This record gives sequence, structure tokens and C-alpha cells, in this order.
Amino acid sequence: MNSLAASDSLDYNHKGRLIPMLKSDENSKISNANQGRLDYSVTDALLKAGFLDTWSMKHHAFDYSYPSVEFGPVPDSSKERIDYIFISKDLKKTMLKSAILKDDISDHLSDHYPISILLVPPHP
Repeated sequence: MNSLAASDSLDYNHKGRLIPMLKSDENSKISNANQGRLDYSVTDALLKAGFLDTWSMKHHAFDYSYPSVEFGPVPDSSKERIDYIFISKDLKKTMLKSAILKDDISDHLSDHYPISILLVPPHP
């Protein structure tokens, strides 16, 4: 999806992280900024339609899914959560776990870290 979520906005708005993200709006045709502000419209539309962000359901602290260390060390100012798994509300009770998979293997699989969720079947 490569979009930002408003639920992570507090992390993006401190420690000077906002400035490089907004500058990408000036220098790129692909950006998560729009007219000098971070753009949460894509994830907001999914939430408004009733879908749930599985990471936010299980975690209250920020973690990043992009970039991995495939191309070198990652400064804090470059860390973004732009990968998601959304579920419908009827699956909420079946979700046990949401994870961003970071290890020696996933560090080099892609420039994004894999994400996963664990769902259990409802009891009859």
C-alpha cells in the first residue's frame, strides 16, 4: 500500500522526522505528503469503510515496516510503517497476533519487512 496511517502520526511528528518526509513531497512524484502535510487519506478511507488495522489493534508502540536494512543502516528519520493488513470487523475476535517480521533473513528479502497476522477459527 505504501501509505501512512494517522495512528502513527505522533511518531512522525517528533524528533524531526516530519521534515524529511515533507521534503519528499517537493522532490518526488511518489510521496506520502500532500501540500506540505502528511497524507493519511488511503488508510483513513479503509478505516472509514469499517476495516481494522491489525497492527494498531495489537500494538500501541510504533514500529516500522520500511525500509529494511537491505541497502544499509536505516536512520530513525527514514523509518515508516507503510505496509498493512486490514481485516473486516467480523474477523476481529479471531485475530490473535500481528507482527512485523524482522530477523537476519527478512533484513535482506526486500526493502520492506514482511508483515503477518495469526487468525484462529471461531469455536462452534
